[in-house]
Amino acid sequence: MTLPEAAALALVVLPVLLVPVLAAVHRIGTPPVAVRVLGFAPDVALLLLVLVGARAAVRAGSRPDRLDLVVGAYLAVVTVYAIAAFVGPSLGWRRLAPTTDIERVLLSMRGLGAGMVLLLACRALGARVRTPVLLWWIIGAAIALSIAGIIEWLWPAGWARVFGSEGIGVRFMQADVYGIEETVLTVHTFAGDQLLVRAGSLLFEYLQLGFLLLGGLTVAFVAITRERSRAWIAVAGVTLGAIVLTLTRAAVAAAVLATVAVVAATQDRVARRRLVRPAALAALLILVLAVPTGLAARVGAAVTGSETSTPIHLSSMEEGVRAIAERPLGQGLGVGASASARAPDATLLTENAYLDVGLQTGVPGMALFVAAIALLGIALWRARVRGRLAVIAFAWWVGLAAGALVLHTWTMLETTWLFFTVAGLALPRKA
Repeated sequence: MTLPEAAALALVVLPVLLVPVLAAVHRIGTPPVAVRVLGFAPDVALLLLVLVGARAAVRAGSRPDRLDLVVGAYLAVVTVYAIAAFVGPSLGWRRLAPTTDIERVLLSMRGLGAGMVLLLACRALGARVRTPVLLWWIIGAAIALSIAGIIEWLWPAGWARVFGSEGIGVRFMQADVYGIEETVLTVHTFAGDQLLVRAGSLLFEYLQLGFLLLGGLTVAFVAITRERSRAWIAVAGVTLGAIVLTLTRAAVAAAVLATVAVVAATQDRVARRRLVRPAALAALLILVLAVPTGLAARVGAAVTGSETSTPIHLSSMEEGVRAIAERPLGQGLGVGASASARAPDATLLTENAYLDVGLQTGVPGMALFVAAIALLGIALWRARVRGRLAVIAFAWWVGLAAGALVLHTWTMLETTWLFFTVAGLALPRKA
């Protein structure tokens, strides 16, 4: 196994294992500082991919294409705003230095730029990461997360005991290591008079779970285009079922769009016909699960205006638009979604990934980010004729790009880092 392959597979496995492992390590008495350092394992994997990718790019001597140039320009803007955040107070640049909290600035840099850097690096890796191996690991991770999410939904009290104070101790770890005092292991929400469970699985985060599972879902549907077997249909069904159990309407819609994208990107007519029955079964599964899970109640409450989250989403977007209109050059790093866990009262959640970029880096940064995401989608669509990895990445891109209109999908690190790895490998740079 090559170093870049090991690093890529680490980005697949770590979302499944990281939180339980950190909690278990903390439970046996490991100092909080050591546990926190161990928590940077995904960042180490990303750094290894970036370093190996940069070395490969230099050796190959390949020229940057239009996608590289736009992504590079966007990263340059983020870098300028990061420099302004660090040196701004001493130079009087108060408007672009909203905080002296270095960790908030670093969190924003990580959320806004790390995935794009990873994309550039992975484009240079080529055959150093074997596609079949990566896809099998993605499927395995999706199955593990899906089964765990289903167990959580069926047995929420037991789930809380296993991972709570009586078991592995995720709550203790989060409080002692990260200062998060009110960790909720299983989220409950109301839709009308119904109390609903929202599965977060081993991520303990229902929003990100739905979009991370899109990877496994698209891999399964692309596999069905090659061989319509019951096993692959079952994998798709389990994964889609877990997405529905998150009760994240945007993630369910993204799953539908990703399935349509697989159909659209599949060129062979025979292969496309293999998807007809599984796609119909997927739609039926969503309908069957919509009522008992409470998804239908959430959708209905949003339509009738009786749910509180929808007005909050709209209000947050409006506030984000106003903030960008008032300061078109942005408010600086550290005021957006990536830093919200560090300072919830000093950040603004725009509930839109594109507005989040504009809030921090202004209209120029937002324009370059939108252009980079659009060019990435176009490049993946054009590359679909070269193999299944591009089809998978394109379908996943459709789900994430659409979800970003109502959520911060592009700053969901576990999801986007894996997506950008797959997308980069699907778009090898020409020599």
